Amino acid sequence: SEALGGAAPATFVAAGHQQGVVLRDEHFVILNAAVGGRREGASWRNLAASAGVRYLLKPSPRTAIIGRVDYVHGHRFDPEVQLRLGIESGLRGYPVRQFTGNRSLLLSIEERWFVADDVWQLFSLGVAGFFDSGFVWPEGQPVHFGDLRSAIGVSLLVGSHRLAARGGVRFDLGYALNPIDGVKRWAGAAFSDIGF
Repeated sequence: SEALGGAAPATFVAAGHQQGVVLRDEHFVILNAAVGGRREGASWRNLAASAGVRYLLKPSPRTAIIGRVDYVHGHRFDPEVQLRLGIESGLRGYPVRQFTGNRSLLLSIEERWFVADDVWQLFSLGVAGFFDSGFVWPEGQPVHFGDLRSAIGVSLLVGSHRLAARGGVRFDLGYALNPIDGVKRWAGAAFSDIGF
């Protein structure tokens, strides 16, 4: 609205789709794609297109292997809008918002072991080992896989019912395999969503 300081009328548009596929009894894949942005006059601002794959393998009742690939491509972001990668956004082992830009790639694999189910009928416990790799490229810099930064680490998972549903708490401790000058190689954080 021009009355609130807007320079021109704008239309906000977003669309997405997510599809789950059962490959076999122990294998499950979720594919997703989305696009969103703001149309001002004849041009787009804050346009972002994303595509991702989640993979779940249950080799036994007490273990799970989870894989993830996510790519986001941004176009004409406002100065205050950026894609970010760090411990809070899936690249564990690096500080919050360590990498920023307008194109991001994240690859992750994690194996979970379910240690105790329904302890005192209140919660379940699990541990996980993970490997993450990713980067965010600034505008004007070409996407190059040699830029990827990687981390390994462990997680403590506290939730309900085998930690399979969203919810619960996870405590991550990651170690950066690619050192950055002036940045510690260990990073830890707690999150209120275990997720898949």
